[in-house]
Amino acid sequence: MSEEETVKKVATKVRDITGWHGDAQLFKLEPPLEKSGPFVVVSAVDLPVYIPDYRTSETMIFPCDEAGEHVDFGEVAFVPYKSHVDALADLGYEVA
Repeated sequence: MSEEETVKKVATKVRDITGWHGDAQLFKLEPPLEKSGPFVVVSAVDLPVYIPDYRTSETMIFPCDEAGEHVDFGEVAFVPYKSHVDALADLGYEVA
């Protein structure tokens, strides 16, 4: 088993975030993401347009700083429904 497989990845909610669309929460990741650091905003939103046979909501994860200010709007994870836990699990993190 490699070292990467044995390291437990934990996401700890820091606080709710205002000023973002939808239900946005700041998480601290341990270990941090390699390319962006320890903080991310997880944002779950309802999509503004209804398209038949298409998703109606989504959850995305964005790199941010400790204050919850985005550092990059290139999402690092995505699930096609509203779930902070599942989006973080997509990155391999378990919510504490």
